[in-house]
Amino acid sequence: MAKNDSKTDETQTEESAGGAKLVRKITNKVLFSSGGNKPRLPVDDKGNPVAIKRLGTVMGIARSVKSGDHDFGPWTKLVGQFEAHTHDGRTVQSPHCILPEPMQTMIAESLADDATDSVQFAVHVNMVAADTAVGYEYQTETVVDTGRADPLADLRSKALPAA
Repeated sequence: MAKNDSKTDETQTEESAGGAKLVRKITNKVLFSSGGNKPRLPVDDKGNPVAIKRLGTVMGIARSVKSGDHDFGPWTKLVGQFEAHTHDGRTVQSPHCILPEPMQTMIAESLADDATDSVQFAVHVNMVAADTAVGYEYQTETVVDTGRADPLADLRSKALPAA
């Protein structure tokens, strides 16, 4: 990725060895936009917004939480290994992820537990019609129960014979 003196946008990408794009962080913006378009709910034949639009699926293993302050207020992001599959067929990967609430806080609180060194999750991220200033809100739908991650589980199941 070319170094840029201006603020780097999270949609800037590089190609990874596996064919997925590497992004600075996985956010709602990365899920709905491959070209900087603003999110819009699809409309029916009468022009009424459709109630829900799936933006994509985000999965990963969160190992820690990083927080800070920005011009727009405080922020928190998950740190670990993450992958997103977008509604338009793109696959992106990143070491940072920001999920819609309350999922973000639930994972962050699990990581605050001294007995938990990582949390795995997989969620669908949806844009849902809502009575808000922008006319929608983001929601998550759990695909895999969020829980303590065992990064060696897959290797263990392949390498060790069943008892």
